[in-house]
Amino acid sequence: MRREKKASGIATTLSGGTNLVALGSAIRRFRLRRKQFHNGKPWALEDLAAAIDGDKAHVSRIESGGLAPNRSTLMRIGRALDLSRADSEYLLRLGGFASDVQPPTEQDVKVAIKWLAATSRSYPLPFTLYSLDARVWYANALWLRLAGMTPQQFRCCFVGRSVGESYFDPCCTMQLLRARYHDFERQQRRTVARFYRAACEGRVSAESVARALADPHMRQLWCELEASGPDQSISGEQGTAEYRYPGRGLLRFDTWICPMQVDPRFAVILHVPRDPETRASVMEIRRERRPREGPPCPIHGYRGAAVHNDTSG
Repeated sequence: MRREKKASGIATTLSGGTNLVALGSAIRRFRLRRKQFHNGKPWALEDLAAAIDGDKAHVSRIESGGLAPNRSTLMRIGRALDLSRADSEYLLRLGGFASDVQPPTEQDVKVAIKWLAATSRSYPLPFTLYSLDARVWYANALWLRLAGMTPQQFRCCFVGRSVGESYFDPCCTMQLLRARYHDFERQQRRTVARFYRAACEGRVSAESVARALADPHMRQLWCELEASGPDQSISGEQGTAEYRYPGRGLLRFDTWICPMQVDPRFAVILHVPRDPETRASVMEIRRERRPREGPPCPIHGYRGAAVHNDTSG
């Protein structure tokens, strides 16, 4: 019961534009990431206080969520901790000082997909397209085949939906992806971390957060993130992914999240083969026949999508 109240409070705070608990947690995490040059130990409260010309009690109250720092203090903290521009902007958003970024409209999505499809039509790697408000919009044929889903299934069950909700959806298409991921739990945690960060940055609506937190597992992961804070910004994240592909065994990839050139509100998740075996399998998978559509999803059906998903390989 206590956890449910805490999660509900997080959703309410996020909708208000300032999240002091998340802000303090993020500052503490960034502080502990910075090392003392003489012994390699993490910075203590005293180190940060001295660097911003403040005192330990003041910094402690900020990190505990009991004090709202002004913009100048947040900027001094960012400089003292040698934060990247993305992480400094993240702190400013949590503090309620950064301007809101409007989510992309349907027309924006169409322009982004058209550019990406034309640019990558012969690209030999799997990738997906997300907007920074944590919605998925596009996948090329290679990624769809890795995930074991058809274009129609992707359009009906994923396009335009928040990943924070989709990854906990009981629909049959999500179960296909769950079966293909060798490391599904790890991917689920990373997805929740992206969703959490997008929500902290004011990119996700309070209604979307509330729907996602209705799932008990999502709520548990969310509370864990609230306590620790995400490590990095969404763009530029690097990770790994492993897929079970029928007849080819385990395929291993490095994954990179890169901001899209023509519109930074979108990011492309690129899958790069980690070993020669995976690289060879990807080239062979490109030549396979497209899978036939199966029965419609009992939850989402075969409804049309507002945007087009190009599946040329």
